[in-house]
Amino acid sequence: MNIVESKVKLNEEVRIVREHVSAYLHKNIKLIPMNISWNMDSLNHVINIATSIMCIKWGIGYNGGSFASAVASNNLTATYGNADSTNRDCIHFYVVMINNLDYPSGLLKLNEEF
Repeated sequence: MNIVESKVKLNEEVRIVREHVSAYLHKNIKLIPMNISWNMDSLNHVINIATSIMCIKWGIGYNGGSFASAVASNNLTATYGNADSTNRDCIHFYVVMINNLDYPSGLLKLNEEF
């Protein structure tokens, strides 16, 4: 696989994970504080961070930022220490998600194609 094909595959993998995370979040919206769930910018921030966390867990792309890496590695001290105010309020959601979100079937199909 050449560099262009690798980048195309990575972008598609991240898109699949983001859709999977977004669907999970909307099914479990009660895990998100109301002040965040009603603010689209904050909600998109949570989806972006959750996508990064799951990409780290599943070995997709780069290692992510300090907060996402801390959540993925189950490091509570670093998780809390690296969290902004939105993420601090959503730690419960991230922990539930990382332990319950299944591997997307779309990634399996994509890996068969490449």
